[in-house]
Amino acid sequence: MKGLSNIVLLGIAALILVIIAVVASQALLSPEGAFSKTGKISVSSNPSGANVFLDNVLKGTTPLTITGVRIGNHSIKLTKSGYRDYLTSVIVKSGQTTVVNATLTPLINQTTTGSISATSNPTGANLYLDGSLRGVTPITVANVTQGSHVALFTKSGYQNYTTTVNVVAGQTTTVTATLTPLNQTANQTNSTG
Repeated sequence: MKGLSNIVLLGIAALILVIIAVVASQALLSPEGAFSKTGKISVSSNPSGANVFLDNVLKGTTPLTITGVRIGNHSIKLTKSGYRDYLTSVIVKSGQTTVVNATLTPLINQTTTGSISATSNPTGANLYLDGSLRGVTPITVANVTQGSHVALFTKSGYQNYTTTVNVVAGQTTTVTATLTPLNQTANQTNSTG
């Protein structure tokens, strides 16, 4: 009887070893198993709908879970029209899910100023912009805030010339003043009177 119980115990031990071997091999084969060579990356963004690139390969749009990602370091890039690209690196661990939550930054036109290129006929007129002397014509005035500005041209012996200039961000607006001599105006007044 003692010999039979030893054989049964050996059989049970062998069966347990076979079960352990089968479970271990299943874990190795399973993508989410404890011994797998891959993991997942879950990517979300605010706003959603961003293109997701894993190691520079487009994988889809957010929200997105990428499965079967080999373990190790990877780069993630999110792109969306009207927003700055979002770049990060992640470490994928065996059988785990790495989470990326990205808040995208809107693109803003950084340029809020433009320039005014001012000339006069004759040259050498003082240019006042919104009441401040900016120089003598011909002149280009840089870093003028976008919007409407009053340009005043003055020159001794000539009538003042005033105009409104609309400055567009990132552009140069040209303004030209044709100055009228003071004695010409007086002569016209005298001849009509």
